Amino acid sequence: MQPNYPLYCDNCFLIKDLKIPLQLTIIEKTTWNAKFAKCDQDERNEYSNEIYPTFDVETGSGEVEWEPEFICPNCKNKAWILNSHLVYNEEDDKLYIPLYDPDDILGWNKPSKEHGPKELPKICHLRDIKNVATTT
Repeated sequence: MQPNYPLYCDNCFLIKDLKIPLQLTIIEKTTWNAKFAKCDQDERNEYSNEIYPTFDVETGSGEVEWEPEFICPNCKNKAWILNSHLVYNEEDDKLYIPLYDPDDILGWNKPSKEHGPKELPKICHLRDIKNVATTT
């Protein structure tokens, strides 16, 4: 299936002036609860003779998650801003892209800065911090 509204790599567009469609990959991520204990004897690398600290691992219950990820096939960069806003419903294979913007040249738009701080934090000098610490 070809995307009818492709999303493009911002890195290639900004640096190389190329419009490269991003490639969607779905990653299966399994997370296990585990315990580990030091082995009685460490393993030794047969070539370098270096000793590796070795541990026994016992896995417990696990959980499988599916994570969508857009990657540029040209520069291999992950579209981390776009990826951090994706929502994937694996039950019905639906992908929700809140940053999707068909009017933008890349097909998606970076989030507005309204959610961030309204003003930059004030710069504190070390001498001011020392003065506050001695007066309290």
